[in-house]
Amino acid sequence: SDAPSQEDKMKTIVMYVILRRDLKWPLGSVVAQGAHAATAILWETRDEANVALYCQDIDRMHKIVLGAESEAQLRKVAQDLTEKGV
Repeated sequence: SDAPSQEDKMKTIVMYVILRRDLKWPLGSVVAQGAHAATAILWETRDEANVALYCQDIDRMHKIVLGAESEAQLRKVAQDLTEKGV
């Protein structure tokens, strides 16, 4: 069954958003890009059990926003997460 277990319901699921700090964009543009990325990944993974858990309680949709100093650093983080199966 794809129904989440009670143990899964007790976990805090956190979405990490990593924004490029080296771009000299207006703050609104950076926020819009981060919102776009967060929305897109939720849509693309909407059928996964953890995504359903994350979205079921709007008041507990935790996010942590981090900064990458360059595109290279962002790509390195992506590579490391992929290698770890995240």
